[in-house]
Amino acid sequence: RPDDAELMLQKAISLNPADKEATASLLKIYDQRGEKERSLLVLKTLLKDQPGMLEYQKELLTRLLAENRVNEAFQQGTTFVEPILSGQTAPSPVTEELVSLFSQAAYAHGKGFIDRQRFLAAPVIKNLVAYYTTRLNTDPAALNARLNILLMDPLHSLTALPADYQAPAEQAATMAKIAFLTGNWPLHQASLQQVAGNQDSTPEALVNMASEFAVIGDYHGAQRLIEAAIRQKPGFAPATELATRISTDQRSAQEKLEIIEKLPRDIPRAHWEKTVEEALRLSSGNWELHALLAESLLKQRDYDLALMQQQLAIQYAPSEEERKRLLKKIQKTERKIGKSR
Repeated sequence: RPDDAELMLQKAISLNPADKEATASLLKIYDQRGEKERSLLVLKTLLKDQPGMLEYQKELLTRLLAENRVNEAFQQGTTFVEPILSGQTAPSPVTEELVSLFSQAAYAHGKGFIDRQRFLAAPVIKNLVAYYTTRLNTDPAALNARLNILLMDPLHSLTALPADYQAPAEQAATMAKIAFLTGNWPLHQASLQQVAGNQDSTPEALVNMASEFAVIGDYHGAQRLIEAAIRQKPGFAPATELATRISTDQRSAQEKLEIIEKLPRDIPRAHWEKTVEEALRLSSGNWELHALLAESLLKQRDYDLALMQQQLAIQYAPSEEERKRLLKKIQKTERKIGKSR
């Protein structure tokens, strides 16, 4: 009986908290019942007794991110990755996955910052960027390292990929994310097509990838992968649920954009920042939002932050015409910064 199986697994885990198979089986029972909080509690309790269990850390971060509990994932993940980033924990495939998951949490946590430099100044973020920069300096084609640096700092100057470089098929999703974060739309479309058309990708895998795209603000990419999953498995519940969540987030982002446009010029800075941070969390890759924030910051004579937002806007702008228009604004802002110093 299910209740007997649950009790047996609980007893096995209490006798041996490091029993990963028993833990996985218990989590599966709770998942089938829809008891997500109970699954999280199991992992948190185990990690209190076994703080160095990397597999449990990875599972907890994965679940928190899937539930969009970004700040909690960031706080938990900071504790998990510090020994890895400092070299106290030996590198392994699991540590690599763990740091990559933390990067997603850190990105989602940090994208609400109007001043990205304040976010990048946090010690754990500095160490994370240094960790991946070392990888990239050793191998310019290390796509995972490249992606994770961009997740922290979309304006980071990266070593160029070799001119003749072609991403392996299994890394097409990573390349699509890199293309999104750097505003390379032709590469973005080509990489998405490669991922969506991969016959070896299961509906489950496609939805998991779509969720990762949604986390970084690439709702178009996420939608493409959701459609591919539904073509394979019509009515697939996880796909339709994610599509609904994305649609809700997009509507909320548009509403925030309209609110920001209507904010009075003399609004208190604290209220303005709160509204803007909420919008950035929902739509940090939206070039129109970054352009709008730049205009608002210019009116407040905050030229340094305005320039940063203009640089993000031009990076994400979908057309050459928009990039040219934004470039003129950037040059004008740079002149204002020069005069004020």
